[in-house]
Amino acid sequence: MMQIKPLRSMVGSYGRLRRNRPASIDDHIAEKLISKGLAVPYHEGEAAGMAPVNPTGSTNARTGGKTGVEKPSSSSQAGRVQKTSRSTSQKGARGSSQSTKVGG
Repeated sequence: MMQIKPLRSMVGSYGRLRRNRPASIDDHIAEKLISKGLAVPYHEGEAAGMAPVNPTGSTNARTGGKTGVEKPSSSSQAGRVQKTSRSTSQKGARGSSQSTKVGG
């Protein structure tokens, strides 16, 4: 068994591998993945000297929509939708016109 670190997520006879997550797979399969450039050999001591995958510390790489502007939080005042309500005079006028019969 050989330890590798896949450069992208992949699925095959070796199972499901996640990007940048070390995995132990058969030597002949590991060598094929390394030769194709899909994985790199992994040794236990490597993890301590490696830079973080996301150095900014952000957990979400996609912060905005099509415009790139970050969407407001749902708990913020800007993120809340203003509900419109009808006044009682509008409700009463609407209900009375429907219930009025002429010539009855």
